[in-house]
Amino acid sequence: MSDKQHRSACALIRNLCSNYDRSTGGCLLLDRGEIVQCPQMITQSLVCRFFRDVLLEDRDGRALKAEIMGDVNPEVVARMAKNGILPGAKQGQAWIFRRDDLEKYINSLFEGVKSVEQ
Repeated sequence: MSDKQHRSACALIRNLCSNYDRSTGGCLLLDRGEIVQCPQMITQSLVCRFFRDVLLEDRDGRALKAEIMGDVNPEVVARMAKNGILPGAKQGQAWIFRRDDLEKYINSLFEGVKSVEQ
């Protein structure tokens, strides 16, 4: 995850995560009597299952998911959606994508490509 993607992920967590404690920056799900820093906020990897399974599936997180999974620029993703290359819908200022459509598009890129045996 790039620095920009990490900042977007942190903003998504601060705004939408029901497990994020704004007063401490901790994760309520991991809290067992002492404050545990949100692991997703302090790493640039996809470590939090709730972040992956819920927040990235939220309409506000889908463009970020497309960026992270495809490691592409958000402007490229938006341009691809605008030109009909990548199925998506515009909601306000943001593009939203269905997980199945993203997976189909990514899989289509590998059609006819042979795997390299190690």
